[in-house]
Amino acid sequence: MNLAARHKDGRWVMAYLGSKAEVSIKMDRISSARQVNAFWIDPRDGKQESIGKLSKMGVHKFSTPEGWEDALLVLEEAGE
Repeated sequence: MNLAARHKDGRWVMAYLGSKAEVSIKMDRISSARQVNAFWIDPRDGKQESIGKLSKMGVHKFSTPEGWEDALLVLEEAGE
């Protein structure tokens, strides 16, 4: 099962991928910031793996990190 949620004002987007999967995110739907912080959270132990700061231009594709059973993708507005 895969689920996604977005803050009503676009401050963050979260996508839970229940197995090895890929998700595409339309980046301009996230806040008014020019960049977005992106990271994975491993639901098994809560550890975070940074993806980095990303541009809000276009569509970005994200794939579950290698070796993970499931994953939570978090995209949030980056401080300018």
